[in-house]
Amino acid sequence: MERGSRSCMLLVFVYCLLLGACGGNGSSTSGPANSPPPTTFTISGTVSGLAQGAQVTLEDNGGNALVVTGDGAFVFSTPVVENGGYAVTVSNSPTGQTCTVSNGAGMGVKANVTNVGVVCSVAAYKIGGIVSGLAAGTQLELENNSGDTLIVTANGPFTFALPVAQLGGYVVTVSTRAHGEVCSVSNGSGTGVAANVTSVNVSCSSTPGFAYVPNFNNATVSQYNLETDGTLTPMATATAATGAAPASVAVDPKGRYAYVTNRSGDSVSQFTIGQDGSLSGIADSTTGLPSVPTSGTPVSVAVDPTGKYVYAAIQKSGAPSVAQYAIGAHGALTPIAAPPVVTGTAPISVAVDTTGKYVYVASELSASIWQYAIGPDGSLTGIPDSGSGLAQVPTTGTSSPTSIAVDPTGGFIYVGSIGTAIITYSIGNNGALTLVATTLEAGLPLAVAVDPTGQFLYAGHNSVNAVSQFSIGGGGVPVLSTTTAIGAQTAGIAVGPTGKVVYVVTGSSVLEFSVGASGQLTPLGSVVAGPNSQSIAITL
Repeated sequence: MERGSRSCMLLVFVYCLLLGACGGNGSSTSGPANSPPPTTFTISGTVSGLAQGAQVTLEDNGGNALVVTGDGAFVFSTPVVENGGYAVTVSNSPTGQTCTVSNGAGMGVKANVTNVGVVCSVAAYKIGGIVSGLAAGTQLELENNSGDTLIVTANGPFTFALPVAQLGGYVVTVSTRAHGEVCSVSNGSGTGVAANVTSVNVSCSSTPGFAYVPNFNNATVSQYNLETDGTLTPMATATAATGAAPASVAVDPKGRYAYVTNRSGDSVSQFTIGQDGSLSGIADSTTGLPSVPTSGTPVSVAVDPTGKYVYAAIQKSGAPSVAQYAIGAHGALTPIAAPPVVTGTAPISVAVDTTGKYVYVASELSASIWQYAIGPDGSLTGIPDSGSGLAQVPTTGTSSPTSIAVDPTGGFIYVGSIGTAIITYSIGNNGALTLVATTLEAGLPLAVAVDPTGQFLYAGHNSVNAVSQFSIGGGGVPVLSTTTAIGAQTAGIAVGPTGKVVYVVTGSSVLEFSVGASGQLTPLGSVVAGPNSQSIAITL
């Protein structure tokens, strides 16, 4: 009886460490339903040059179509929430004319927008220029007037597909930077166009990447530049604000957006990633806040490899679930119109497989892994286990799973558990999991990560101040190679995109280790993080 009680106390203690604090079920009694309606502002402007009897159709933020039948003022019927954004585009031009929008896009709206200009003309001109410094094998996306997207794959001249109306304007921006590079635009804007433009310059230079670490105790995300040797240095603006108690961070595959779960805020913060790696909040279309509300306490977040969907594990008393979102054109999240997906008690980690077909959730207090298939619209459907018929597979013995790492080669997932083990599952053709092996591991492995080649696995511990390194052998089974003392408990762990550096979040700092030929770790240094830092995401 005493041994069982002590085991339960240990489980509860570790669970509280994972949550950051004990007490309550994590649900908030004050949410969007009790908040006053957000302040809104109108989007309007002027049309000029429209031919007699012609009409042009405008849209804002990809909808709210407005048909304009003559020169003069226009106003969209749907306002924009405070701090929200707008993007006015021409969805249908008049016959024989080209219409171009100027001042048509913006973020952080604080007042009515009245200066959108739409110029229509029979004559139209091309917008183009030169790209330089783009590394071989990479690509970037350019936009003109927030609507005409051009993918550039090599240095040299470029020309946008859509011409600009005579006397219209142009604004060329980098919408998606090339991986491992920062690209800047010069001579990128102009008005009163009266000839083809060929003077836009896009200059690219290499940058290893960026990293982000949520700080639970002060509602921020630490921002770092990734240096050529793999070490981190704080950005000029060291942090970005989040909601209350940020815990988990994920970045989309193209490095455009970042998402952070706010455990006490019952929300997911959403950010754009600037050319310099800094984060800027994206306002939610209904609340105007730089986050989307959740139905309970969001713990873990993941982005699918296509960059279309986001999934968050939600803890809520009696109704644990997986929140499902679609990523909009500018990174804003929209809940997928599908019934809530039920999962086990205390979902603690969510992961998407490398094919983008399946989602797996570790439910700590249910001692199980839940498995789902991703539908064409991003919605999740449970995958029945062949034994139980339920959309879950049990972990072995009394093991309570705490984290999931996906094999980058696509065949396995690895689960760290409070039951002092690394559990390996193979992924079947339909996404169903099959237990492969249980590798005993001292020290309560809290966080696990696999290198990009699928050769090595690293486990950080909560009860001992060390990181274990495993070689992944035949059949995907990890075999313990060595253990490296780090002098602190692990809160999160990740392997860099190149596989050459491992990052260990300890709660107040990030430790950096170089990876040897056999996967062994050698200390590189460390960088300070915020109070009670939780996890880490890295992007090229």
